[in-house]
Amino acid sequence: MPSTKGGSLNGGLVGAKATSSHGKNKVTTKTSSGDISTLSGTTLVDYLIIGGGGTGGLAAGAGGGGAGGYRNSVAGESSGGGSSNEPSVAITAGATLTATIGGGGAALPGPGYKAGNPGNDSSLSGGGMTTITSTGGGGGGGSGSGGSPTTGTDKPGLPGGSGGGQPGYQDPTAPGIGTAVTGQGSNGGLGYCAPSGSGGGGGGAGAVGGNASNPGNPGCGGNGGAGLASSITGCSVTRGGGGGGATYKGTAGSGGPGGGGNGGRQSPVSCGTAGTANTGGGSGGKWSSAPGYAGGSGVVIVKELNKASGVWSMQSQYQLKSQGTWASTIPNFICASGGTITESGDYRIHTFTASGNLVICTAPTPGNNVVSYMIVAGGGAGGKGHGGGGGAGGFREFKSPTDSYTASPLDGNPGGSSATVTAFTSFPVTIGAGGAASACSGSCTPFANNSGSNSVFACITSAGGGKGAGWTNAGATGGSGGGGGGPNAPTTSGYAGNTPSTTPPQGNSGGNGNNPGAGGGGGGATAAGGNASSPGPNANGGAGGAGATTNINGSPNAFAGGGGGGNYFAPGAGGAGGTGGGGAGATTPTSAATAGTANTGGGGGGGGANYTKGANGGSGIVIIRYKYK
Repeated sequence: MPSTKGGSLNGGLVGAKATSSHGKNKVTTKTSSGDISTLSGTTLVDYLIIGGGGTGGLAAGAGGGGAGGYRNSVAGESSGGGSSNEPSVAITAGATLTATIGGGGAALPGPGYKAGNPGNDSSLSGGGMTTITSTGGGGGGGSGSGGSPTTGTDKPGLPGGSGGGQPGYQDPTAPGIGTAVTGQGSNGGLGYCAPSGSGGGGGGAGAVGGNASNPGNPGCGGNGGAGLASSITGCSVTRGGGGGGATYKGTAGSGGPGGGGNGGRQSPVSCGTAGTANTGGGSGGKWSSAPGYAGGSGVVIVKELNKASGVWSMQSQYQLKSQGTWASTIPNFICASGGTITESGDYRIHTFTASGNLVICTAPTPGNNVVSYMIVAGGGAGGKGHGGGGGAGGFREFKSPTDSYTASPLDGNPGGSSATVTAFTSFPVTIGAGGAASACSGSCTPFANNSGSNSVFACITSAGGGKGAGWTNAGATGGSGGGGGGPNAPTTSGYAGNTPSTTPPQGNSGGNGNNPGAGGGGGGATAAGGNASSPGPNANGGAGGAGATTNINGSPNAFAGGGGGGNYFAPGAGGAGGTGGGGAGATTPTSAATAGTANTGGGGGGGGANYTKGANGGSGIVIIRYKYK
């Protein structure tokens, strides 16, 4: 028997003990508190932990809320306040971890001069690790016309993961800046005093909050500090922005990139915004007579690492390669899970009608690791009251160079955005909801309709369809634009599509309505929405723009048709929905508007006369296709 002194017996090789973590680079994102069940072979994880953002203060010159603490272990990235990444953490193999998600600071009730509420801590624990905690962001300062920070109306910015901004009406040299936790964030910015107070910006994960500026009347609130970007999920996302400072009459501070809310202005009134959920963004400051804004909730993201080192026996290598977890295994084809799986010849198709993850088990490098995809966003809702049709959700398609199906005219190969997958990686898939129409007909609330939501795969985004214009309500731009409204709409002109711009275009503009008359059709993937017919009370609504037809799922199907515009009086008629799920416009008084078809991204039809409501947009869809044998 050979000696194993100083090492271990490894199939005839003597060497150091082998160590490994076979987590397949699985990524879990927790947006609410709960457990994370790791894979049986996982012994090492990376993490991104962000606390809840603080709220801005209340006062004409209130400080912005600080971002939640930002702690990150991903190699090559940073933790908050200019710190380097923290080390990956070892866990017991296959352990269940517990993620606690800190809520954003609660919005302040008005009126009054108040410092903002701090955000709540986020943490990761279990599996034998020492609990890792990111501190909630500090509240922004609030101030009146003077007084002690403890007995008067002046309330300084509060400490936190990142600190809250100093309020105005305080001496800029006086204490009042919220300080940050070292290694998690940045300090808040300085406010500026009389004659018109403006608050400093809340600190961000990546930068100190901006100082209020331009002394005098008006002054400018400080911008929120910038957040930090991380690619732990496979897509670069910026989080941890500070809230902007409020001002009395000048320019309020903007929220820091990464979910920070904008500051408010008292005169003339300009509303600020809350911190964005699950970014840890601080909210903007607000004037004293109105309620404030909530901070953004935090997030915990865990990546289970796939690493091996040391000397391995032939038997161990064989077992791990057979399981597909050996790091050097390079297969001939892709293997993946997620969504509804079907097959067409040598190709496997994953269809997502709800948000989920495409989990890549194996992928060749280099080779057939470029997938074909179609990403369709949610369609916009039709406008109320002889309204414009909703625009279709943005349509983006890319056919892999090795694939052979018949793609739509909007195939992005060449020149578009390709999607390359890597082994042991989880790609989040987001399915955009269709825009909600007004909840009721008549002069009731909520009166306004809504645009569709974005769909996303592999960092590639299709924009939600724009809502159609309606009675006193504007429409919107989007993947495809909403149709212009009829009588009493803010404008009869259709709204632009392909917003933001992509190559090839992801959609088209909505058609024009007229007054008196009817609504224009919403734009579709391959054609603009139709214009309403000649002005007059009996005009026909414009037809929805045509969608795009593709064989990506093995048979020809159309997606992303625009909604038809609603009419005013008979014998005029509502516009037809565009091919690809567009809903028809209302025909007064015989038929109501119809909704965009679910999982096509079709726009909803516009409503008819007498405040008749429009219809909902259709939800989006993502289809991914690759060679599997």
